[in-house]
Parts: sequence; C-alpha cells; structure tokens
Amino acid sequence: YTGSETDITIPSTINGKPVKKIGANAFYRNVNVKLKKVTFPSDSEVDLIDEHAFEDQIELSEVKLPDSLKKIGIWAFDSCESLEEIEIPEGVETINSYAFSRTGISGMTFPEGVRSIGGAVFQYSKQLKKVVFPKSLEHLGDGTFAGCSNLEEVIFPEGIKISKVPSETFR
Repeated sequence: YTGSETDITIPSTINGKPVKKIGANAFYRNVNVKLKKVTFPSDSEVDLIDEHAFEDQIELSEVKLPDSLKKIGIWAFDSCESLEEIEIPEGVETINSYAFSRTGISGMTFPEGVRSIGGAVFQYSKQLKKVVFPKSLEHLGDGTFAGCSNLEEVIFPEGIKISKVPSETFR
C-alpha cells in the first residue's frame, strides 16, 4: 500500500477481479502510512488476512472485518496499540500465533466456529481483561496470555472441544 489515507476501505474488486486476501506485510512498518480505520464492504470476498498485514500500525483503532474471513495470519495485528476492540466474524476458523499480541484490546468473545487459536495470540496485551472461548475450539497454543498482567476472567464453556489447556497458557 502506498497511499496516505488514514481511513481506508478495502475494495471488493481491483481491475474487475475479486480481492481475496490482504497480503503478507501489506501495511507492515510502512512509516508513510498511519492507518486509523479499516473497513471492508459488505460484498467483500476477503477470506485471509495474511501474516504481518497490519503489524505496527500503532494508530489503528477501528477495524471492521468482513463476514467472508476464514483465517487471521501470524502477527496480523501485532503492536496495534490503539486497537481496543475487534469483532471476529462467525466464519473465522483459524487465528494464528501473535495475531493480537501487544494490542489495546480489553476483551474478546470468540464466535462459534473458531477451531484453532495459535500460541501467544494476546501476548503482552496489557489491557486485556476478559476472554470467552467458543465450544468449537479444538486447539489453543502455548503462551496465549503471556504478559497479560490485567487479565481477570477467561471462560471455557461447558462442552468445549479442547481436551487440555497448554501448560504455558498463563505464564
């Protein structure tokens, strides 16, 4: 991305072809870009936000993810310090490691359908207070809450599919 806008809408198509993913490093460490708001149109077909896509966009405070989304890549929103909340759409199945580490997110309720959450997904998110996992969760990586010093409540619902919580979850 080479523009200078702070509020952007990811287009549904480019040159008549559908936009299917936000590529790796799309906005990562671009000192000329200071994103504050990212939205996707209702007809978006984006199903992947790839690794490092929005990493280090420290002023990013508002993201409206598309309903078409299936996977959030490793470090996708890492160090988005101004990001205080984000709603995960129901179609998301996989959230990779460090996806929301070092953000300002204070709470997260994962929707049913999320099956895998990678390691250290919230690492050093010091504002994080409450997380609710879905029954559909089958995998939770190590270090999920490492360095989350204000964490007060984690809810694992009755009937959740994971058989054990990794030993390093709360280190």
